[in-house]
Amino acid sequence: MKKSVISILVMMLGIVALTKANTPIEPLEKEKIQQMTEQQHQQRIVVLEDRVLEIEAMEMGDLKWKEKRALKKELRQIEREINMHINNTGIYISGGALLIIVLLIILL
Repeated sequence: MKKSVISILVMMLGIVALTKANTPIEPLEKEKIQQMTEQQHQQRIVVLEDRVLEIEAMEMGDLKWKEKRALKKELRQIEREINMHINNTGIYISGGALLIIVLLIILL
C-alpha cells in the first residue's frame, strides 16, 4: 500500500515538474525592469538564461512547426528582455545629433 502511494506521488510530482519546465516565461514590461534593483536584475537574468538552456536542450526534431515557431518567438523575447536588463542605463545619441555636436566642436 505504501509503495503504491509513494509511486503515485512520485508520478504526480514528475508530471508537475514536466509541465512547469515547458511553460514559457512571461516577459516583463520596460517600466518594471527600470524599477528593479541590481540584485533583481541578476536574478531575472539567471532565470532567463536557465530557460534558454532548457530550450536548447530540447529535441527540436520531435516538435511540430508551430511549437518550433513559438520557441523561436520566446527566444527573441528573452533576448530583448536580457538586452533591456543589461542596457538600462546610458545616453543614446542619434546620428544626426552626433553630427551636429561634431560640427559645433569643429566650428567653435
